Amino acid sequence: MKKIIYINILSIFLLLACSKKEKKIHTEEKEHKDEIILTSEQIKMNGIKYGKSEINYIESKILVTGIIHALPQNKSTVHPQIDGFIDKINFFTGDYVKKGQVMATLKNPSFITLQKQFLESYFNMNLNLKDFQRKKSLLKADAISKKAYEQAQAAYEVSTAEYQSLKSELQLLGFNPQYIQKVCKINPVLPIISPRSGFVQAKEISSGKQVTTADELFEIINQNELQIELNVPVQYASELYVGQDVEFRLPEIQNKIKGNIHLIGKVTNTENNTVQIHVNINNKLPSNNFYEGRFVNAEIIRKTKEVSTLPVEAIFEEEGKKYIFIKKANNKIVKKEIQTGISNDKWIEVINLSNNQEVVTSGVYYLKSGEMETGHNH
Repeated sequence: MKKIIYINILSIFLLLACSKKEKKIHTEEKEHKDEIILTSEQIKMNGIKYGKSEINYIESKILVTGIIHALPQNKSTVHPQIDGFIDKINFFTGDYVKKGQVMATLKNPSFITLQKQFLESYFNMNLNLKDFQRKKSLLKADAISKKAYEQAQAAYEVSTAEYQSLKSELQLLGFNPQYIQKVCKINPVLPIISPRSGFVQAKEISSGKQVTTADELFEIINQNELQIELNVPVQYASELYVGQDVEFRLPEIQNKIKGNIHLIGKVTNTENNTVQIHVNINNKLPSNNFYEGRFVNAEIIRKTKEVSTLPVEAIFEEEGKKYIFIKKANNKIVKKEIQTGISNDKWIEVINLSNNQEVVTSGVYYLKSGEMETGHNH
């Protein structure tokens, strides 16, 4: 019985040894397959150059999206002062309006009634004024009773109060009472006047549409101060700080536009798992363009970091993995998988590479594709 056990143990050792040998052979075959032996002529003709990793400061970036907005205090909403129907629209989104310009007109039969009452009160007030002045003279001549004088005075004061009331109502609506009483003409439409100068963002209005005092017709935006609202993935929230540099581009502006974070939101948006930040724009943008609501791709600049790097052209990707070519003895080149970190336009961080290891830094394309100028050997 003991003899049988010894034989089985010996069999297991033999199987393990064979397995290790097969694994070693497979590894050697794979390394040999990824190995390239170069001639001096191939190195020269294809511009093969070697280098070692270097310590560099890399400024990495967080890529985010957002919207340009003006500051709340630089926006004004325009509502109709009375219910009515849109008659005419003079300004549309992106137009520039000056304070006092007529943005649109509104129709309502009550406008006619109100102006008619105002003109009647105006004429009635003037008539009562003349009667009051006449009776005042008669009272001095003792030609009328004091009661008749007081009645004339009361009638004039009542008509004056009614006139002032209707005048104020017309002014609040946007009519010009002085013009109405001067020309004695009733205007069937109400002008909607711009309260400030700025760019227009028109709401959902159209000619003939019925609107109420609760409806927002326009928003007027002063673009002297603009901000960007950016949505940052929550995993980067711990890297954000007030004053942090931000950059973005607009198609009509050649250079990058710079800004700084001035407010970081405290609440996470559970729908897209982001936090919102507000960025002040440092550059003065061209005043003739409309920016409110513009979508932007922005870059939040992380703090610079000193890391071991290789030139970006030294690293290539295959099937989602990063590789480099390392130099061995006798002009042998071997492909090696590498782990990378942060990067910029010139350098990329390498994590699992010895500082003394020579790497192909130029001519990687020819090695990767096998399109050597004078042929290649495996």
